[in-house]
Amino acid sequence: MRKNRFCTFTLISALMIAALPASLAAAGSNTDAAQDSLPVHKEMTLTITPQSGESYNPEGSAYTAYRVMSFTQNDGSWNWDIVNGFVYPGQGSFNPDAFGAYPAAKLQTLADQLALQVDDDSMTDKLEEKPLSGGSCSWTTQNAGIYLVLETATKPGNFPAAPFLVSLPCTDSTALDRWIYDVTASPKGSPVGLQKVIHEAKGAYSNTLSYDGKKDTVANGDTVQYTITTKIPAYTEVYFQDGKNPTFRLIDTMAKGLTLQPSTIRLSAGTDTLTLGTDYTQDIATDDNGCTVLTVNLSGSYLQNQEHHNTDLVLALNATVNEKVSLAADGNENKVQLQYSYDPLKPDETKEINDNTKVYSFGIEVEKFDRDAGSVQKLAGAQFALYKEAPVGSSAAQMLAQEPFRQAQVTDENGLLDFTGLDAGTYYLKEVKAPSGYSLMMNPIKIEIIPDSAAEEGQPQVINSGSFTARVNGTQISTEGGEGTSRILQAADREGTVIVAAANHKGITLPLTGGSGIIVILITAAAGMALMVLLFVRESGQGRKNSREQV
Repeated sequence: MRKNRFCTFTLISALMIAALPASLAAAGSNTDAAQDSLPVHKEMTLTITPQSGESYNPEGSAYTAYRVMSFTQNDGSWNWDIVNGFVYPGQGSFNPDAFGAYPAAKLQTLADQLALQVDDDSMTDKLEEKPLSGGSCSWTTQNAGIYLVLETATKPGNFPAAPFLVSLPCTDSTALDRWIYDVTASPKGSPVGLQKVIHEAKGAYSNTLSYDGKKDTVANGDTVQYTITTKIPAYTEVYFQDGKNPTFRLIDTMAKGLTLQPSTIRLSAGTDTLTLGTDYTQDIATDDNGCTVLTVNLSGSYLQNQEHHNTDLVLALNATVNEKVSLAADGNENKVQLQYSYDPLKPDETKEINDNTKVYSFGIEVEKFDRDAGSVQKLAGAQFALYKEAPVGSSAAQMLAQEPFRQAQVTDENGLLDFTGLDAGTYYLKEVKAPSGYSLMMNPIKIEIIPDSAAEEGQPQVINSGSFTARVNGTQISTEGGEGTSRILQAADREGTVIVAAANHKGITLPLTGGSGIIVILITAAAGMALMVLLFVRESGQGRKNSREQV
């Protein structure tokens, strides 16, 4: 306990408010002239109104204030005392005059170091935790002193405001001869945030006007480019004391239908590309579900560098759609989780936020049968090739003149064949060889796969799920119907499959489709016609000659 003249306390208060960070402000109409008799029992209020801004919403936060230094008056002298068990960090002890003269940076460091000493179990001289309501929270007290204010609850996705010190009461920064008893502080938290988007629509639905950036439809073999964006928090030096390092980790998990391309992984902040092994580490593994898991950890030295604070961190990577791509309505998920340290008092605890994107894929199953049979008789040995409409507006003839999107496959003993891993769009199914003893189908079958979209007319597609509409030769189909009927399959993991019923009739192979016999016949007939014409001409010429001779 020390005794100090009133002028010392005035100096402390004046310099305290002058040295507070720019994010803090004192305001209020409850003021008195500074004089030798400070009404220490007068009620004072402390109001916390965090700064909000674009992408940052402080709602969900709560604050607690711990008294570090108390002031009492006795016989015209002022007594100051360190309370709550706080001790001066480092060598020496609290010196009120020096304490009041701290510049903002040193004051922030002091607040950070004092925050490490907070122990809720033993500290009773405090203003109880209060959540924000309507953007602010406040306390009323008669206990003058200097308070350490902490954001003691923060919703995931936000990084808490740095600890700060505030004096109750404090002098008016515009008139140092007046006390302010109603103090408002405006600390500044920041968003960490997490967003994962598909950077480029690869294999997108052909009617998409412009890509919405969240979900897409893809075909087997497509490359999907992902971008993950977050923000590096402003970790103060207190996070790194005693050799500690905060955690800042991205965990990206790809569905088994997506194959990560490790060579495409790129981590950047602003215009700088981070260096693997120095600025960050990465690990690639496979989990029990066959999913690829990429883990990226920022190094402590990178997080400690103030130049990197509050900058956007971007993780870019590519994946290839493989043969394990799911046709289910819930899609093929690529999810990311951010784990980050948020409290120097709890170095081993992290908050977690998540985001994900999904890509959707579809299938076409051919069901080949004999329409003339008394029952639906499945036909093996039919060959079909699949053609895809590209670009939009191409005619069937133009598409069928190109190379097939998928080469011909043969129906099995059940009359079935599958084309899987297709993106949305318009396809033509062409029979290139009929089963033995059956006529070839004369016309290709048109199939349209149209994903459900929440977009308004003229707006980009927004694919919300794997649900879709399908049309076969212009007729919309449904899940109703049995064998021999075009329909949408409902089997688990294959809800995105369109079954196309394709019938053949018994008979001979149609002309110009399979052999050279008809060509030989035509050539022979043409030669015969030429010979008949020649004989007719010669006969006619001979007749005219005989007629002239007779004349």
